Amino acid sequence: MSTPHLELVQRPQSGMYHMLTENCREDLRRMYLLFMREGVVLKEQPMATVFERFVRDMGTAILDARRSEVQRLEAEGKKEPSSDTRMIVSLLELYADCEEKVKSLFGRNIAFQKAMKNAFQVVVNTNATKKYTNVELLVAYCDTVLKGKENSEKLDEQRMEERLDGALNLFRFIVNKDLFAELYRGSLAKRLLTNKSTSMEMEKAMITKMKQAQGTTYTRNIEGMVRDHQMIADGVKEFDAYLQKAGGLGIRAKPVVQVLTRGYWPSQTRVNVDLHGCFGDIISAYEEFFEDKHGGNKILQWIPVLGNAEVTGVFPKGKFTIVVTTLQAMALVKVGEEGALTTTQVCDLLRTDMEVAKRIMHSLSCGKYKVLTKSGPGGKNKVHEQDQFSPNFAFSTKVKRFQIPMASLDNVDQVKQRVKEDRGVAIDAALVRTMKARNILKHQDLIAEVIAQLNQFKPEVSQVKKCIEGLIGREYLARCEDSTGSWTKEYKYLA
Repeated sequence: MSTPHLELVQRPQSGMYHMLTENCREDLRRMYLLFMREGVVLKEQPMATVFERFVRDMGTAILDARRSEVQRLEAEGKKEPSSDTRMIVSLLELYADCEEKVKSLFGRNIAFQKAMKNAFQVVVNTNATKKYTNVELLVAYCDTVLKGKENSEKLDEQRMEERLDGALNLFRFIVNKDLFAELYRGSLAKRLLTNKSTSMEMEKAMITKMKQAQGTTYTRNIEGMVRDHQMIADGVKEFDAYLQKAGGLGIRAKPVVQVLTRGYWPSQTRVNVDLHGCFGDIISAYEEFFEDKHGGNKILQWIPVLGNAEVTGVFPKGKFTIVVTTLQAMALVKVGEEGALTTTQVCDLLRTDMEVAKRIMHSLSCGKYKVLTKSGPGGKNKVHEQDQFSPNFAFSTKVKRFQIPMASLDNVDQVKQRVKEDRGVAIDAALVRTMKARNILKHQDLIAEVIAQLNQFKPEVSQVKKCIEGLIGREYLARCEDSTGSWTKEYKYLA
């Protein structure tokens, strides 16, 4: 290519980057046709290089906007929101715009497709902030879409599917797909168990899209969760019939017990709590029913963290249906029975941890719907161990049925640590599988082959080396030595 051609692309005020910034579509199209003419040596490559830089810069600007917003919130003493999906929406809009340009202006040229892929791989895997990774934000976006909304916009099924297709475009660029799967399982569990999912057809469609992208193994547990959930209704009918036959067993509430297969569902934060009173009666009755049904061949473990209840609140100014978690319901019942309780007393009565008790009482006294009044040393929006809570007799609201959300007890750091541990197992399996097939292999070749096999995450070379050392210590592998006893930078398979 002659120098004038390169100069045409690289001109700061009128070159390709300026055309992309100003969206000069006709000029971009003519430039592409000019560069594809016979006799132009480098063809489209200089344009593709500029296009990649432009896409990366636009993506970086979106990340910078998120960082600036978080800094502004922190300056105001506010926390960074994980539910703010505007950054993901902006990335989706950028992807759609770039994809349209590649199709209509650059004739779907493979060099431009590759440039776009390279740029988005960098952007999507560069976290905007330390607290929430881009993977977490993408999972949060999928969660809001599957609940039937995007920011303040309500979505029908057609628009939900369009948004999910867009999310899958970003998903394909993610390096840490194993972390996405684990976080997605957590959000899916909450949607299913609290009936927040708008459409089971859309849930299944999203799973199908992930399966097509990553294979059957990737979605096995997620599909198991959906199957479990679809069987819950049959179990509820059987238990209702059992109670009717037994005369109700003194249970005043209408219980819905959701039995889940342990291996499919994400492990929840372990919360120690004494489920007694009406909750204890339900547990005792269900355990008898379950024993009769399965003859002791299956074991039940109660996990109240994702449970929910409807509590009828009778106040001087009205009667309301309050949708709360199981833990909140227990606290409301206790305060209603005793008239007033301190945080410490609630902690002792529920036999739970102080941090859990504080979150429960904070949600009931400091949120939008203050059904309890708080007094004590805790201040306006904080809960102290000696704060006292009593029914709010002045409470009133225009809606007759409302939900009181509670701060999540989930620990994302624990999820990330669990994913990290699973990665070690996956690397070990890939190492053993490779060495069993090859028997003897050079150090660099072994590392390259293992990294190529792992498509759900990209391991650090240091992590692979650590796993190799572990397998040598367990006598799965051994270093090859020459006649002088020096390492030949090769390994041999032993097991």
